[in-house]
Amino acid sequence: MGGAYAPGEAAGREAREEVGDDDALRRRGTRGGASRDGARVRDAGRQHVEWTCPNGQWTSLNVEWTSLNVEWTCPNVEWTCPTVEWTCPNVEWTCPNGEWTCPNGEWTCPNGESGCPNVDLRGSCRRPNWSGRRVGRVHERRRRQAGEHEMTSTFTWLDHSDHERRRVLDAIDRFKETDTRDELGLGSIRDAFADHFFPGTSVIQTRARYFFFVPWMYLDMEKKKATSAEIEAKARKAETRLIPVLKGSEDPVGTLGARAGETLKRLPSNVYWLGLASWKIRTFDGSVDDYHRSLDRFYKRTHEARRDDDDELVSGALRRNWHPGMPEAPDGFPGEAEFALTRDEAGYLVDRLQLAAPRSLLAFLARSGQPTDADFAWMHPQLGEMSAEIQDALAHARLLAETMQGAAWLYNLLLAEERAKSTHNPEPVNTFRSALAKWAAELAGRRREIAGWDHQAFWMLVRRLGRVSRSTEAFVEAWLRLAPWDKADGGAADKIARELVGRREQQLKGARARLTNPRALELWGGNSGTGRLEYRWSAANRLMNDLYVALGRGDDDAATG
Repeated sequence: MGGAYAPGEAAGREAREEVGDDDALRRRGTRGGASRDGARVRDAGRQHVEWTCPNGQWTSLNVEWTSLNVEWTCPNVEWTCPTVEWTCPNVEWTCPNGEWTCPNGEWTCPNGESGCPNVDLRGSCRRPNWSGRRVGRVHERRRRQAGEHEMTSTFTWLDHSDHERRRVLDAIDRFKETDTRDELGLGSIRDAFADHFFPGTSVIQTRARYFFFVPWMYLDMEKKKATSAEIEAKARKAETRLIPVLKGSEDPVGTLGARAGETLKRLPSNVYWLGLASWKIRTFDGSVDDYHRSLDRFYKRTHEARRDDDDELVSGALRRNWHPGMPEAPDGFPGEAEFALTRDEAGYLVDRLQLAAPRSLLAFLARSGQPTDADFAWMHPQLGEMSAEIQDALAHARLLAETMQGAAWLYNLLLAEERAKSTHNPEPVNTFRSALAKWAAELAGRRREIAGWDHQAFWMLVRRLGRVSRSTEAFVEAWLRLAPWDKADGGAADKIARELVGRREQQLKGARARLTNPRALELWGGNSGTGRLEYRWSAANRLMNDLYVALGRGDDDAATG
């Protein structure tokens, strides 16, 4: 896991590259319970993995972090960032209630990296009021020997759900975008809607043809009988070799690892793994590592399976790892590759989505959607053509996004006011006051819809789609009751609203709350979490645009098939 302890659901789904000495990373797995520094991890029958990163550099080798429904705890340890640059890897941390805290401040990942060179960060972190079946613990020890600092960082986690792991990976990447961070713990609601609208997608999925690149490479390795012992290295080599090929193509935008190259930590197979299953392209049930370990047994079963007179496998005699109807890789792949889908490939993805999630917004877009540059899904020009179920869910999601954005603006205003006490710079304060007033003015045209919003129906839908804590529900309801959008200043001077937001931060971050921790405030980037919720719409629209071009929708010429 690259870069520092950059907690967050405070965000839920992918920064880009990491730095660090891969050889220094040691991976150890145990069964049952594992003990590190007096902390006991118990979960009989599941795998525990410890990542140990000496010398203050965190790296990851195809790390699949878990998990929702988990309690991450951190004793009162000292976090340090010596003269190394912490990086934010291609993974995201998530927690439904947004209760992750960052030791003494805010981690950012502009352009995929977060730096704190020559900065010493100290503090403790905790997730209060959370229980779960799996427990992960982070420990960091700082020792002084012969006048030198030696730091050993250890992260212990449990391998469990593919779905939960993806949500964790997705959450850290939102840390690189300061305006989309989940500072007030709305991530569980956001992700529930995002998964409902756009199943199998992730915030760092860039191009649709990766849904073919990954299985094509693995099918080729299966054909060559790559063993379980060698498949990980072979797969990594194949995936990283694809990077320069795509970078040199006519349309290289969206190449994963364009900057990192062969040092890329989160490979396309990891980014798209869950989506491949969700779209019913991958039929193997398990993680990437599970798949790798299964191959020797798969070859054995293939050899023993019944065959017809033409030496072809009898239908149903063997469960395949990939959907057999997938279009074949083009001649020259992977030495030659581009992102443009063929018409057959686009049609195949449309069919898969109709089978996998026929009632989803994503399936509608694949089946009937037209190109659009709409900022939000509820602004799509074809909204009226969507099912009543989708329209209703979009209406609820929109109302939440619009009303709760004001809480984020107010939170940043409080931070700006607190910082201004020492900097004597009123400009940021004025900026956030202006933003709140503009927000209130915008929502003036939506007061009828807001007043008619059925909160009971909203929470029933949210609970059906995912999990949300009582504290999150209570915070949202308290904010909605205050209706700060009805005030010209957007609630900037509302004492109750200010106290509500301050208590929420304290509830989520404890001792690391910026409003009460001067060091944490000092490290605040100046704007965090003010972006309006869009529920993964941008990522999904990127994928759909590739389909539209291939199918000849819109102004672009269709790809040849």
